[in-house]
Amino acid sequence: MVNKLEDDKIIGLHFLGPNAGEVTQGFAVAMLKGITKDDLDNSVGIHPTLAEEFVLLKAIAGSGEEDKVSCCS
Repeated sequence: MVNKLEDDKIIGLHFLGPNAGEVTQGFAVAMLKGITKDDLDNSVGIHPTLAEEFVLLKAIAGSGEEDKVSCCS
């Protein structure tokens, strides 16, 4: 989730999958530091990890767009 009124500052995320706690912990610190959607877009996803999907997201919740996520097993 992003706050459109604050330059797309990330204010939350949802993650369901293996090691969800490990994935969300890093993003919790980033959100405390004010990470934005642009910051994620300019990051390199570490492959192969589940967390890399966050830097690949294109749609923003509430925008009406749909984002298809595919992950290698």
